[in-house]
Amino acid sequence: MTSAFDQPTISVAVVNSADYAGGAETIARMLRDGLAGRGHRAQLFVGRRRGPDGDPGIEEIAATAAERGVAQRFARKGFFSLGVPASRRFCSAGRLDEFDLIHLHNVHGHYLCLSAVPRLAGLRPLVWTFHDYFPITGGCAFPFECEGWRSRCGSCPQLGRYPLVTPFDRTRRLQAIKRKLFAALPVTIIAPSAHLARAIESSGVFPQADVRVIPYGVDTEVFHPQRDGARQALGIAGDVPVVLVAAQGLDDPRKGVAHAVEALQRAAAPGTLVLLAGSGDQRTVADAVAPLRVRSLGYVADRAELARCYAAADLMVFTSLAENLPCVVLEAMASGTAVAAFAIPGVDEEIAAGRTGFLVPPGDAAGLARTLREVMADRAKLSAVGVAARGHIEEHFSIDLFLDRHERLYREILARRPAACAL
Repeated sequence: MTSAFDQPTISVAVVNSADYAGGAETIARMLRDGLAGRGHRAQLFVGRRRGPDGDPGIEEIAATAAERGVAQRFARKGFFSLGVPASRRFCSAGRLDEFDLIHLHNVHGHYLCLSAVPRLAGLRPLVWTFHDYFPITGGCAFPFECEGWRSRCGSCPQLGRYPLVTPFDRTRRLQAIKRKLFAALPVTIIAPSAHLARAIESSGVFPQADVRVIPYGVDTEVFHPQRDGARQALGIAGDVPVVLVAAQGLDDPRKGVAHAVEALQRAAAPGTLVLLAGSGDQRTVADAVAPLRVRSLGYVADRAELARCYAAADLMVFTSLAENLPCVVLEAMASGTAVAAFAIPGVDEEIAAGRTGFLVPPGDAAGLARTLREVMADRAKLSAVGVAARGHIEEHFSIDLFLDRHERLYREILARRPAACAL
């Protein structure tokens, strides 16, 4: 699919909490790199730089130790993303004047004050990709079964759990601040999933926003079927049944890895090799699935190495209990690997049950075990599902589609600016 290179180039300031960590960081970098590859100018501004130095396309939003301390003290008192002095300087230093648009991603991370968002919208047309529910709640990233955010937060059931790591319940007040700040905000919001778009529109926090759905994309050249080569690189024999369990935080309750462990204990055949990929307490998970063979891979940062982990597996088990549109599922599918997952909102937009993967009711470890037992007994079917998964990604979630959709949206936004605001 070709891009309209004959049209004027666009300059975009992409803003996110960090450059490397989880899915939001992957997407922000993918957008920056993809736009630059199409001849546009894109700069990634981050609150905290975690990747290697030397990339001129990534710039850290400067903050002194004292400024970070102020932001963290506000957070400990329950006022997340408030009292962030460095963001005021970022908005007023003229650094953003050279860009056509500002594309905001995650705002939590003690680097950007919520009150800075209207300032950004006053500088340039503002696009904001939501990677979780934080912009519409009193502080949680995923509300699970709680419906308080639809009216007014308060008496938060997640108090004390990340990101609400505080004994002070300010959720009602913080959501009220968001409602006031964003009531008339001129912003185009991108929701990667339809379920998150519906939540944004029903929350009442962004009544003036233009909400669009643009799914995440996957680099299908990096993540591609390579089973034999991947197994050879990892030293895994071709006939060994392999199950991959991958999560950003293996000990994060939201990721539900305990359900994967229970299902493997019930269903995995002797001789199965379990690959564990992700941050967190891998030893506890590995001990729990004994006597199965386990290989702990740790947090795999290198994309090519991660692609080999996906491709080497017959099946990936994904037991997260709340997500937006998880990149890990898309990457596994692009690698030609079937995924068995809980049918939570977002994941059910990625997997067509029985055709491109397998879905079971959320939290149903027994049902997941039955699925594992059935599908691992028919590896030819698993392979066919993996082929269908790869085709599904190419048709609906390719990086070219992802970039095309962003380019069209940017041009639409710039075309409807008042002439007086033209650069």
